[in-house]
Amino acid sequence: MIELKTPHQFPEPLITPSSFDISTFSTAICPIRVVLAKQAGVRKLLPDSVAQERGTVVHKVLELCNARSLTVEERRDLLDEIIDRRDYPSRNPNSVMVGERFEDFFGLSDWNNRVTWIPVIDANEAIPPKQLVSASDGRQFRQPGDTDLADQKPVPGSEVWIASNRLKLRGKIDQVVANSAGSWKLIEYKTHNVLNADGSMRESTKAQLLLYALMVHELCPTDVIELVAYGRESRPVAFEFDENAKKEAVDLYEGQIALFPDNSTLDIQADAKPSSACRFCPYRPGCPAYHDWAQECWSGNEVANGCPKDTWGIVTEVTPEEDYPNGFVYLEDGAGREVQLKFLHPEVVREPLTAGTKIWCYSMKTDMKSEGHPRSFFHHRPDPRKAHESAVASRIYFVA
Repeated sequence: MIELKTPHQFPEPLITPSSFDISTFSTAICPIRVVLAKQAGVRKLLPDSVAQERGTVVHKVLELCNARSLTVEERRDLLDEIIDRRDYPSRNPNSVMVGERFEDFFGLSDWNNRVTWIPVIDANEAIPPKQLVSASDGRQFRQPGDTDLADQKPVPGSEVWIASNRLKLRGKIDQVVANSAGSWKLIEYKTHNVLNADGSMRESTKAQLLLYALMVHELCPTDVIELVAYGRESRPVAFEFDENAKKEAVDLYEGQIALFPDNSTLDIQADAKPSSACRFCPYRPGCPAYHDWAQECWSGNEVANGCPKDTWGIVTEVTPEEDYPNGFVYLEDGAGREVQLKFLHPEVVREPLTAGTKIWCYSMKTDMKSEGHPRSFFHHRPDPRKAHESAVASRIYFVA
């Protein structure tokens, strides 16, 4: 087995955070993932996925449109305008989602036609004046910080911050509806389906909603709370925050918070919990526990569905192909076997690779026609008919 260091190292020990963001805390299987998410400079270690890019645009729509003043047609026009001018945070400097690629991916399948959940607020629903729901200390609403996590009730509207000092949680709810009688509706929008095949709510979506509700219940214990998720089903999926839901939320919270003892430190190699869930962790390029686990998967005799779809190793041969200096790259991977990389995009890997170069490729696509693992990985499909198969959100590191 080839010994390769990870391309990024983080200083240890890692300090347990003093507060947690709902988005990472709600699905924390591995505490290292949450801690790395708090470290400055590693938040953008991997580019967002296509679904996350779409979600960013959706949030841009929520920020700009007033649910009470824009018609359905006007909201769709706003969405098209944002996509046309690519008016969204440019967070993927190493992605090949550039130029027309951005519009191409928004036009895939019928996603753009199914975003009917944007105008979800019924005009007859009462959205009260902001003074009916205010921060406990009367201060201006703001993004809560780690060192000063004061209680912060949400206000009706879109992109709403909430924080609980006792729970050590903070987050931003996609949309909040409330009335003066003490009734809340907390709404989350997802670019994926929110229901599983059996009709149950997707676990990650439900966990996020339950923790938001637990925070509202902590701040407003006598109020009624309804939780709503809109996904690609294009219809609301709702449930009440009743006693059963409250117990589920408390159990979830206590199970998650137990991963982070107070005034403690975490060791990546010892405290990480590598599993198939690591395949989607944006911090895996810097996690030695993930690299060890992945290479063990590759060395196994049986091909498992949970095998990581990343690859790294030492380049043995490079063959240019048309406009791609790195058209076909062959490498010996971390498990000592041969892997083929196809069409490394020239906007990402600008110089031709040479034999002996160490390379790490994350979020690559795999050639499913290949048998066994490691498979042949590709970065970009030059055939425009197969453009949808390209690995548009990937990260590649290499050293001579």
